[in-house]
Amino acid sequence: MRSQISLFARTLFRYLYFRMVRFLDLVFNSGKKDFPLEKIHTILLVEVQDIGDTIIASPAIRQIRKRFPRAIIDMLVQNKSIDMVRFNPNLDSVLGVDNITSYLQLFRTSIHYRKKKYDLVVSFSPSVRNNMIAAVCGAKVITGYINDFCFLPTNYHDQPVEVRGLKSSEAGRLKSSEARKLESSEAGRLKSSEVGRLKSSEVGRLKSSEVRGLKASGKITWFCDEPLIVRALKAAVPLGIDISDRIDTELFLPSEAGEYADEFFSKHRIKKEELLAGFHPVCLNMFRNWPPEYFAGLADTLIDHYKDIRVWLIGTESDRSTLDLIYNAINHKEKIIYDTTLSLLKAASVIARCNVIVGMDSCPSDISGALKIPTVHMHGPTSAHVTGPGGRKNYPVSAGVPCSPCGLNVHICMHDRRCMREITIEQVFDATVNAIENRSL
Repeated sequence: MRSQISLFARTLFRYLYFRMVRFLDLVFNSGKKDFPLEKIHTILLVEVQDIGDTIIASPAIRQIRKRFPRAIIDMLVQNKSIDMVRFNPNLDSVLGVDNITSYLQLFRTSIHYRKKKYDLVVSFSPSVRNNMIAAVCGAKVITGYINDFCFLPTNYHDQPVEVRGLKSSEAGRLKSSEARKLESSEAGRLKSSEVGRLKSSEVGRLKSSEVRGLKASGKITWFCDEPLIVRALKAAVPLGIDISDRIDTELFLPSEAGEYADEFFSKHRIKKEELLAGFHPVCLNMFRNWPPEYFAGLADTLIDHYKDIRVWLIGTESDRSTLDLIYNAINHKEKIIYDTTLSLLKAASVIARCNVIVGMDSCPSDISGALKIPTVHMHGPTSAHVTGPGGRKNYPVSAGVPCSPCGLNVHICMHDRRCMREITIEQVFDATVNAIENRSL
């Protein structure tokens, strides 16, 4: 009963919060005058969600820079995410905020950036934090996700892209050449049987108004079965960007990255001829975690198969309890690297030297995908198609249970995390071997 009351209270508070955001959006933006895109000189990109969301936004950042090559482009992220975008040449500066848990603090942060008077603000995701900043920022043009109309976990329902301060004739424009680049799976809300009857040459001739989620009237929608990379890109579609550039995420490391990796290899006596597999066994969302004993079994199986492989357990001090369980259950401890002292930037530098990364729907998978490292990622509550890492070297693994993906985030799983427990060691081993053997492709 207590948990039901708590759930009701959270839902009610979330509802009231989003009603307040809509009210503030109405107050601050209802009378906004149209502003021409060619006069935009200062831009603020907003993604104050998790680290992975920041990396996933990289194709959109790339396209916005192409669209506004001379503009000053700043990006606002959480402090913990700064190193993931700090060295991106498409940005002029990166601004950091703490993990905002207080709504009052969030409002104060929004007012702070309102004083900077940006010409354009782009909100990449429909999150609690992004919504407030976008609604209150006071930019001449605002595009992206400003209001969450369903006040539910934002990855699991369709979201409209909204525009403030831009002429309707300019909003939602999509060049015909860009429309032709879209895959047939993105075309319209066509039935699968209808898509199957379309020839590839016919798909290329679809009008921009028929492209899924992009209407000639200017209405743009991100559908919840589309990748999060597309979600970030669609936020900037009203600006006239190329939405077909949505496969390769990217992560730029500093020149010192090689030194960080060399130091790590020297410290743990990793030989040049040895393979290095990185395991990330801890996700902040407990429902996404694969059982620790499975990771231990996978490590032993890999070491038995590859005599010249080392396994690196990726984690921080806060992950020690789980990492200890895994380490103690592994037979070949001499092949294990257990180091929780690395910063996020140094860990990314070592990931860039790995032969494969094995993990769940979590930050290291997004990092390895952006660094073009073969990535084996397990999915249960989430969809690999929607939340999987970018890049072309992805090896998703799932159990295929009927209740997956459920989008479970804060509630009690009625099936005891069956979707993750039923992913077998053999499945992940096969995917990992496949990733290692094909890493040069």
